[in-house]
Amino acid sequence: MYRAACDDGEDDDEAMEQSLRVEILRYLDRSKHLASLEAAGVRYKDSVLEKAYDKGQNNMPSFTYVVELDMFEVADESDELCTAILETPLFAHRLFREVVHCSLVTLCLLPTVGLDQVQVVLRVSALPAEQCLRTDGANRRANPSVPRLLLLQGVVAAVTPATKYTRSAVSRCCKALCPGSAGQRVWGSTASARRCRFCNGPVDEVPRGRDVGEQVLAQMVRPDALVLGDKQPSVHHPVIVRFADDLARAEFLQPGFRYDVVVLAGSGGHAEAWGVRPWLDGATARVHRGLRSAPLPASVQAVWLEASAATDSPWAFAVALASQLGGGRGGRYPAHAFLHLKLGILLSLASQVKGPSKTKASGGAPGCAWFCAGPLVLARGGVCLLGSWDKWRRSSAATCITQALEGGKVTLERRDVAGSLLPPDDSSVPLQCAVWSYWCPGSWGKASDLLTLKTILNTLGAPILAEAVCDTEVEDICQHLINKAQRLQVSPAVSEGEMKEFITLVNAQPITLTDEATRLIRDYFVASRRVRPNCLPVTAVSTIAAMAEAHARISLRVEATWADVLLVVWMYEEAFAALFGPCLISPLPEICAQPLLADQIMCQMDTRLKSMKVWLENFIKSIVLSSLRAENDEEWV
Repeated sequence: MYRAACDDGEDDDEAMEQSLRVEILRYLDRSKHLASLEAAGVRYKDSVLEKAYDKGQNNMPSFTYVVELDMFEVADESDELCTAILETPLFAHRLFREVVHCSLVTLCLLPTVGLDQVQVVLRVSALPAEQCLRTDGANRRANPSVPRLLLLQGVVAAVTPATKYTRSAVSRCCKALCPGSAGQRVWGSTASARRCRFCNGPVDEVPRGRDVGEQVLAQMVRPDALVLGDKQPSVHHPVIVRFADDLARAEFLQPGFRYDVVVLAGSGGHAEAWGVRPWLDGATARVHRGLRSAPLPASVQAVWLEASAATDSPWAFAVALASQLGGGRGGRYPAHAFLHLKLGILLSLASQVKGPSKTKASGGAPGCAWFCAGPLVLARGGVCLLGSWDKWRRSSAATCITQALEGGKVTLERRDVAGSLLPPDDSSVPLQCAVWSYWCPGSWGKASDLLTLKTILNTLGAPILAEAVCDTEVEDICQHLINKAQRLQVSPAVSEGEMKEFITLVNAQPITLTDEATRLIRDYFVASRRVRPNCLPVTAVSTIAAMAEAHARISLRVEATWADVLLVVWMYEEAFAALFGPCLISPLPEICAQPLLADQIMCQMDTRLKSMKVWLENFIKSIVLSSLRAENDEEWV
């Protein structure tokens, strides 16, 4: 009875395997993998015949075939096959390998090719959302030792240089009478360090039979580990993932980028990547696919309707939206308070357009174990808050950050196995984040403060004021603090979550700078540098252009016009007047000094910026024309 029961169980297992083989063959046929396999087999057969390899498996080249698996398509074909791939991936891999070998021998007439010469690489494009791997050190599942496919969502914090590894090797027993002397190709990381499977004796490796590939290790951390919040600091354990062969290319592993990685976990050692794709938020994905943008959040739509009803100003919506920033859990600050700072924050956040980029972190530098992403790389697409200027300026990272801001590239840190910092090399990535720092001077009577201010402008580019501009604003802020102490807070019209959703949505939209806007930026830069060469930094052209594009993006336009540039120019001139005093040649309009009222802020800003337009035209004409006259007089002399 017992033997009969065992036989029945073995028959059931064999029947299940045979059924899965049929499902695999059907999937390969419908996904056109069989046609691709036949073409690859013909090329393999031609290469074998051209090089006239010896008969047998001593030096015959291996055949590797990549099978792309879309789990949603697999689930439509067969639930059993999908379950086998997710729950028992190594078992499913063995069945795929057997089916591919049988198909290769049948389609291409290669009877001498053994199963040990064929390797199948499964590349899984996506997994269901519940198949997720936690990276905070928590227990992943009931039995973590069972190999399973999981989805790892994380940011690459460090990568190793590409190194060679042995994919397979041909070994044969040293004893002539042993069956292992015929040779056998063994796959795996320990392929070159094995013993004979027949007599357990030593084996010799066939030199021409080794097959090598490239591999890269990456440390991945949870995305929420990089979010600045009010929560207590916590330790986030990185997960080390091994990327091999086609997944070890630089475009798949860029430090600071977020990826969705399908990994084989629980097999011992590092998690092994079976598929990877860059993570895209919903808005960016829709733009890349050519689809219509997602609808605006309800609260943002309400602000848009309110701004449109109040005035037809091109700046109304940005001003109304910026007035909702600030306060956090303590309630919103008055709408007109710190408007310069709020606009600066909003434009800075909306200027971080996410696009593809390629790193130079490739090649194995001597003694280098890891290319580590610093704060500027990990803050990609967001803001890197440096804190106090006086403190971070004296830190060890100040030089690297300054060089990154000046050159637009961030040098990756190089560390050895022990974590010690190595001298930097030319491995770098583009700077793709906004950098913020704050500085509060003790007094304006010191020459050192003026020198520090010039250094800040030359380093960071755009001055933003974070102070009250009049007594009325100070009184309103004091009243807000009193209400906060009495728990009488005023909630913002746009919540923090919906504001983030809107910023993500607009950052996915590319913007074109019109010729008129480009000419206005150039003329303002030339005129301002001639009048105040020590105020406007050399990098102001790119900064003004980026902030103007950000305002157009916030205003839901696809082109940046003169109106977008004008708002940025007003912000620069307001800051220069507060920091260096009014311009004696062409002072700002008097309306710019009038206090703003919370219930009239959109109309007041429209009137103020229209006056700034007249001022800017006269300012450019007077400076540029006077310069041309001076040049003509010099030529006549």
